[in-house]
Amino acid sequence: YETKEQYDEYLKIAFSKSEQLKNLIDDLFEYTKLTNDKNTLMRQQVCVNELLSQLMEELVPLAEEKQRIFIKHFPENRIFAALDSEKIVRVFDNLLINAINYSTAEGKIMVSLEGQANHVRICVANQSDAFTSVELASLFERFYKKDQSRTNVTEGSGLGLAIAKSIVELHGGTIHAKYKNETLYFIITLPLAAS
Repeated sequence: YETKEQYDEYLKIAFSKSEQLKNLIDDLFEYTKLTNDKNTLMRQQVCVNELLSQLMEELVPLAEEKQRIFIKHFPENRIFAALDSEKIVRVFDNLLINAINYSTAEGKIMVSLEGQANHVRICVANQSDAFTSVELASLFERFYKKDQSRTNVTEGSGLGLAIAKSIVELHGGTIHAKYKNETLYFIITLPLAAS
């Protein structure tokens, strides 16, 4: 380096890259733990309405910073499910933060919750750039990132959705994505009781 400004810039870049590497290692460790056959869940009865509401409330400052707003479609009755709350928070957190980071247009993020016969259905939707069927099918693969030239968000390990899928499946549930009318939907179904 030749100047103090150049030194500060190099230091900032090195710090940023080391933070990204630390996050990648943490995500890899988490993914490895989740895909281990011996992984167990610490289930307890969780009110899904309250859990999601609390997470959304915590993310309001980040959403407002990016001119996003949450729109909730929850039933009046409380829906309980036997979940490992620490792990399931990781799933919802990932989907909500992705929606904040990748929303387009007006930045409305729709979160809906619906109790059905034996399971609960959660949907997180946001207006988004177009997805091909191949891109949708690849979203939950390890290290997958949508074409970087078409997105303005470069951070992330590409493991968030793979981790989310592992957690949901560990609970005996399903997660999938669909794209319709310029909107990306992530739909999760979770059993109400532990199998």
